[in-house]
Amino acid sequence: MGCFLTWRKMRPIIWEGNVEDVGLGGKPMGFEELSRREFGGLMISTLCGAVLQPGLKEMAAALKHEVPDTSFFSNCAFVCIDIQEGQRSKVTSISKEWEASGYTVADCQAAVDFCYDVAMPNARKIADGCRGLELPMVFVHWGCLFKDGMDLEPRVRRAFVAGEGNNPAKWTPLASTTRPAALLGVREGEYVLSKTGQDAFCSCNIGFVLENLGIKNIVFVGGHTNPGGCLGQTARSARARGYEILCVEDATFDAGESTRKKGIESVPFDYVITTEQFLKLKEQANAGEE
Repeated sequence: MGCFLTWRKMRPIIWEGNVEDVGLGGKPMGFEELSRREFGGLMISTLCGAVLQPGLKEMAAALKHEVPDTSFFSNCAFVCIDIQEGQRSKVTSISKEWEASGYTVADCQAAVDFCYDVAMPNARKIADGCRGLELPMVFVHWGCLFKDGMDLEPRVRRAFVAGEGNNPAKWTPLASTTRPAALLGVREGEYVLSKTGQDAFCSCNIGFVLENLGIKNIVFVGGHTNPGGCLGQTARSARARGYEILCVEDATFDAGESTRKKGIESVPFDYVITTEQFLKLKEQANAGEE
């Protein structure tokens, strides 16, 4: 979807995968139920009627979903997860596994449409707004170093082999050939990191970059937002590491549009705002207002 969404054999191929250990043992994430959705052999964990466990429920209720003040931009970085070049196609059918899990063709098509028509253009607006604030810009995309994909997260690589066959040339996202989407307008001096797993903190040097920059707060855009997705996992890791995190919700995407906002709520973020709200806040910061 902006994250390598193509449609092959009438089934979606998305560079996202279920990592099997997204917190179900003892439910530290607070989910009663997660369902697995299959995209051409890759598994995606998607929030399915999730119920927050005691403790996390209170935490979510206390989250600051109102717009932060402009002090949030101090020691702050923009982080874009998995908005890459992709080919937009019409969704004509989905797998039986998807249907059994509650997805519909309409929901998947709505996700594609939202990604290209809303999320990606908004992500560019947020990127330009952050540039106007002179924030460090970090763009994370899929990309491994080896043609056989041996540096991919093992669970992700196994999913590729199971779904696409043991021919890495068909599915290996090489760092030398994949880049953030041109629409984002990445510039010299901005940080572009290739990752080989879903959680960027575990599969690239984003942690080093943010620490060296002295970052305390993060503005997130991108996808996927579901608990097993790349944005979902990376944002959760950022929170666990003590970062204060903000999500621009209409600059995100997920496998199904019906699960996008549920995934955002599952992290949970400290702030969830819209592009319009973010740009107003940016103007206040530029004007020196609190």
